[in-house]
Amino acid sequence: MDSALLIAELKRVSVLMRDDMPIAQLEELEAQFKSLVCQLIDAFPNDPAIAIEIARIQKDMGLLRKYKSYGVKCCTPLGYSIFLLNEGEGFSFQNHLEFKVELFYVLSVLSGGYVFICTADEWNQVFDEQKFAEWFAGSASQDYDAFKKYPQLGDVVKIDRTGIVHTAIGCILEEYANVSTDMVQRLFDQNKGKAIPAEFTKRFVENALSQLMFPNVTLSIDSEVVLHQSNEFVASRVSIEPQQSRSIECENDFVSLYVTDGEGELVLSDSSLDPICLAKGDPVLLVPHSRWRLNNMSDKLLQYSCLRVPKQQALK
Repeated sequence: MDSALLIAELKRVSVLMRDDMPIAQLEELEAQFKSLVCQLIDAFPNDPAIAIEIARIQKDMGLLRKYKSYGVKCCTPLGYSIFLLNEGEGFSFQNHLEFKVELFYVLSVLSGGYVFICTADEWNQVFDEQKFAEWFAGSASQDYDAFKKYPQLGDVVKIDRTGIVHTAIGCILEEYANVSTDMVQRLFDQNKGKAIPAEFTKRFVENALSQLMFPNVTLSIDSEVVLHQSNEFVASRVSIEPQQSRSIECENDFVSLYVTDGEGELVLSDSSLDPICLAKGDPVLLVPHSRWRLNNMSDKLLQYSCLRVPKQQALK
């Protein structure tokens, strides 16, 4: 298949994914999207036209919306997500059976919100399903309260090995991960059988995302705060001062950018192709071996979240 046909198919799939649909249906389309991107960069490496088309398609598609009873996962196919959790609700109490690195960056904590973290051994020593259900419903228990933490804006929570039981309840979070698929054992699933709220729609998500406030990175020019750096991925928050630029070298990595404030112009280096205009709420996917420059043409700070995943691990 030639590049034009593959790009046309990628656009078709991306347009379908803009609509509201059940998670299973969306993830089937997401798998097609990932496969098509991989086919394009394998068959046409270092092609600037392919690189900029993929970036534009991701921008136009926006964040995917996965509706759950306890909140909405807004995500890119690479492994960057924003979780809009309901007050008093959140993920099941879970453990990774396969190696996966997750980093949660706290954007907001609703009333009573918390993070629960313990080792699998600690969990097995104290867990009793009836007592735990009563504790989750509001009963006191020192055994379980000991693993409850109350995060603040800008806190980082990292799950970087198997055998860690964890959840987040009543928080708004960014998640950075080396893979975008679920790989969990649900040890206590308080959400089982619950319906998805009727108000969860595309309009609801767009309104919620537009009101999100992200912590300022720093006030220094061309600054980057690295939240995590390992062989699995690099997660960072970046700011660009007004009328300044920043180079983005993808090397052997896929790079996902999500603009959290301001606006700018994304230019593919050494290319005469038209730039991509970016504003708050826009995501782009940058492919390996591409080189870019992000220009802040405004009089306001431009800030974005960045996830960098090695090609051999990405889009799985």
